[in-house]
Amino acid sequence: MSTQATITADVHSLDQGSAAGAIQQSVIPSSVAFRMPNGTSEGQIDLVWQRQLTFPDSGTPINYDLDGAMVNAFGELVTFVELTTIYLVVISTTGGDGLSIGPGATDPIVTGATSLFGSSGSVVVPKARSASEPGIALLHSPQGVPISSGASQLDVTRLGSGTVTAIIKFIGRSA
Repeated sequence: MSTQATITADVHSLDQGSAAGAIQQSVIPSSVAFRMPNGTSEGQIDLVWQRQLTFPDSGTPINYDLDGAMVNAFGELVTFVELTTIYLVVISTTGGDGLSIGPGATDPIVTGATSLFGSSGSVVVPKARSASEPGIALLHSPQGVPISSGASQLDVTRLGSGTVTAIIKFIGRSA
């Protein structure tokens, strides 16, 4: 099996105002596009785990163990040795306020300056305004964050009341 991922983000913003009676514009385009080909070296990936899930109105975190406790769409056990990318899209909410993703309560994934979470420990993904305006979080480290027994778990928690439907993807390497 061959695995690859392409991530593209394109943000164009326009700041328009007037100074001394003249209309002025400030445009700073920002585009990022990178491809992670199949492989186990830095800048490559060979594992993807992805699901569309509905997080219930319970407030109880859903725990993901990246060290061999998840099964992919083909029924294969997925064991990450390095996690490079977390992509989380909140596509709909019914009264919910989005999601929080961070190190698990037990066997937490590594945090700190070289991790996907820094030292703060979690990231909030805002609720979707509409189907065409989802809340999005993309965390990426080409070097990868080490995953091992005792440092392999992430918790995703629904914020507020109601349900939240989201797409979650973990991308990384097996060696």
